[in-house]
Amino acid sequence: SDVKLELYENDVLVMEIVASTPNDGEYSWTIPSGLADSTLYQVLISDVANLATDDFSDYFEIFTVPDTITVTIPDGLTAWETGTTHSITWTSTGGITNVKIELYKGDVFDREIVASTPNDGSYDWTIPIDLDDDIDYKIKISDVSNPATYDESPNFALTRIPLPPGIPGYDVYLIIGVVCMLSIILVKRRFKKSIKF
Repeated sequence: SDVKLELYENDVLVMEIVASTPNDGEYSWTIPSGLADSTLYQVLISDVANLATDDFSDYFEIFTVPDTITVTIPDGLTAWETGTTHSITWTSTGGITNVKIELYKGDVFDREIVASTPNDGSYDWTIPIDLDDDIDYKIKISDVSNPATYDESPNFALTRIPLPPGIPGYDVYLIIGVVCMLSIILVKRRFKKSIKF
């Protein structure tokens, strides 16, 4: 025969889980979202052919996992060069679908990195070259549907791609030096040839 499964909370019927399922001792149930958090839930199982034959489960708890976001990269040791591409990474709990990523300098909004991207834990960011060197940048990641759910990274550093070492005009001086050295070598060789007997 078949059985019927119903959900109760504090002795009040909440929903019918299934009207009829084979009496094989097991039923796989996907708990719907939107149920109130409570420790007073019970499942009533009854014989479809004779509803007076039934039994309640012990009390159990249903709770909602809160939506959270945790930025993992960048962290406090991160230093990135502008013009390069790096992965911003994060973890999350709950049912967040898409996130927004923003850049802050100190506590001041600087720019939006992406308005909406899938909540898959990673986003590749090509760092704009117009950002100044500093150590107080932060990444903020928030739930697109609920901006109150967000997290910020620790302060991290951005630096412009370093120029070749040396003083201004270094390349010019280097070229002049090489030309002078070659000239000296050529003069010495010619001088040696001129004194041969």
